[in-house]
Amino acid sequence: MGRGRGGWGKKGRGGGKAAADNAQGEPAQKRQRVDQRDFTAYVTEDQKSNQAFEEYYTKNDIVPAGEWESFLGALRRPLPVTFRINGSGRFADHLRDKLQTDFFSHFGDTKLEVDGEPVEPPRPIPWYPNNYAWQMNFSRGQLRKVELLGAIHEFMKKANDNGSISRQEAVSMVPPLFLDVQPSHRVLDMCAAPGSKTFQLLEALHASQPSSSTEGANPVDVAMGTPSGYVVANDADLKRCSLLTHQIKRVCSPCLLITNHSAEQYPQLKKDGKLLRFHRVLCDVPCSGDGTMRKSPDIWRRWTVNNGNGLHLTQLRIAMQGVKLLEVGGRMVYSTCTFNPIEDEAVVAEVLQRCGGAMELVDPAGMLPLLKRMEGKHTWHVRDKSTWLSSYEEAQAQGIRIEPSLFPSPEKAQLPLHRCMRFLPHHQDTGGFFVAVLQKVSELPPNVEAPRGIAKVGKGAKAAGAEKDGEEAAADAACTLGGGDSCLGGIAGEDSAAAPQAAEAGAAPAAASTGAGAGNGGEGAKEEGAKTTSNDAVAADAEAGGAVGVGGCAGDAAAG
Repeated sequence: MGRGRGGWGKKGRGGGKAAADNAQGEPAQKRQRVDQRDFTAYVTEDQKSNQAFEEYYTKNDIVPAGEWESFLGALRRPLPVTFRINGSGRFADHLRDKLQTDFFSHFGDTKLEVDGEPVEPPRPIPWYPNNYAWQMNFSRGQLRKVELLGAIHEFMKKANDNGSISRQEAVSMVPPLFLDVQPSHRVLDMCAAPGSKTFQLLEALHASQPSSSTEGANPVDVAMGTPSGYVVANDADLKRCSLLTHQIKRVCSPCLLITNHSAEQYPQLKKDGKLLRFHRVLCDVPCSGDGTMRKSPDIWRRWTVNNGNGLHLTQLRIAMQGVKLLEVGGRMVYSTCTFNPIEDEAVVAEVLQRCGGAMELVDPAGMLPLLKRMEGKHTWHVRDKSTWLSSYEEAQAQGIRIEPSLFPSPEKAQLPLHRCMRFLPHHQDTGGFFVAVLQKVSELPPNVEAPRGIAKVGKGAKAAGAEKDGEEAAADAACTLGGGDSCLGGIAGEDSAAAPQAAEAGAAPAAASTGAGAGNGGEGAKEEGAKTTSNDAVAADAEAGGAVGVGGCAGDAAAG
């Protein structure tokens, strides 16, 4: 959300006296270099609190009894570094084994300490398949003082640049796993930028192809064969589409189409006069982003209830459009990086009610059993900026302009909302996240529409904007492009300034745009204009051979 260099002000570190020295024409003292990408430097430990936040989530009983202090303590700590090995099959196995034998095995059983602080050995994320995802928790000081950690850091930077690994927050890896993408599927990622989840979707698309890979094959083993399915990655913001392209070109897959369109009004494509719908839809919507406080701690200061209330309608519209674009029998994953039931269960419940039985919540009990989760809630409490509201009628009586879909009801309480999943940071040392897996079991009733009203959006919601920028642009983008407080903040940071430069320079998104829509799927209020292409042409191109080029290998070869 454009945190960049803001926040230091005139009294920022090293600013006051140096500025005075310069004003007097005298040479300023040499100051310690501060990494502007280190978001945690902007917020002190004392500032990591928010009474309204604590009151709201205590009232909504988001955290189990007796765990509140652990929950807050986890939110106040920086995130560990997590990364994922890209691809599948022999290439990914080889890289995993190389990391373990060449680097991680040197930790052994001996406890390593630096200046009296223990150095935690890297460990695989237990719930991610095949030990392809890893977690490390080194500080920058430890990184500079231990040769082994420095060697790991350098290897990781090179592997990230050539597409062998991706720096990605652990819970951000979850939604694509629940989609269960197969090689024959048409897949839509509605709010895709900066592209970490899209990368996973493409991997899944290629994963089951016959293997003929070698050690030097690219991360998704394109040589294994081209699947008949494809991924359409959409984002409402043109600059973010450029960032998306820069990220995804490392995949070297021909099975990708990038579009620039409002997710709320994404068109229903046709081929030969028939609707072309998707087998899988990822609906990772813009949100208030309070689940990302560990990597974007400035959210502590600017969190208000208006953030979630103001984005609820946008989220509902995007979800309803995703339902329309989904094939009968297909699966949609709705996800956010917030704990807020207004943006989570309230949206899912409204989708289920509006669809009249055409959509069902999938029971995820047997999926990723090692991933700890909380069940979804059947009821919740609604608050305006000044008061708690028990019903929509009470809000109307007080003259408060708010959407009725925010409120729970006896009918919604009967829905199987316990099948939704909420991930809390203190359970497995992650960020916060929410995931609901839905399946389309029949055609929608006639004239099913998304709500057209306009919710009252407070300053907080506008400021928070679509915290997709918080969840991924300040997280996956900031993670992938560098930043954060942990040792691998420079995986693609020091050596990957090209990515933001590419975005600013308008690096060709290689995107077939599907029209300029009003509304917004990525910024919460408005989007930049987009070029217009015939929907039929897009659909025909997408269907032809199941592959739509986005630059092919784009010159990025993967290292074995």
